[in-house]
Amino acid sequence: MILDAEDREIIAETHDELLERPPPVSRGPAGCVTGIAGLALLGAWPAVRGAVPGGDFLSPFVILIGVALVLLGPVAALLGRGGRRTARAAIEAALVRLEDPESDREVCLRAATVLVCHAHLPGSSTPELVLDRSAALTRLGGRVDLVRAVEDHLEEVFQVPPALRETTLEP
Repeated sequence: MILDAEDREIIAETHDELLERPPPVSRGPAGCVTGIAGLALLGAWPAVRGAVPGGDFLSPFVILIGVALVLLGPVAALLGRGGRRTARAAIEAALVRLEDPESDREVCLRAATVLVCHAHLPGSSTPELVLDRSAALTRLGGRVDLVRAVEDHLEEVFQVPPALRETTLEP
């Protein structure tokens, strides 16, 4: 499917609107790492305390930091899932619009842009895929070509990772 200049303008507008709002971010892995770091600190401190100058004085502070990391890590991991829920809600709303035979081209272009832009959660070295590709492809039906055209345009112009097409990581 070929996108004309007006289509590309609608996609760019929608992309810019999405950038104005902070994207949902996955903080789950960072929370897990924080909790593990706290456990490592608490586990290693007794063995290292004697070798550190002023170790006895620092002990209460180190233990307090370790306990705080252990407690805050799981909380951050749980709160980090909110980004995934937000992205899934945006994807579902976009799919509903794309499934609706009454949706005009502009609505479909905007919905496809939202779908592609929310398919991955930023926040780690590799963005986390939130979109269920096979379910989305089934639900899109005849609108797959339009979404793929939007996906290709967003990837080419804005470096948005593809949503429907599987990619391989390049070394």
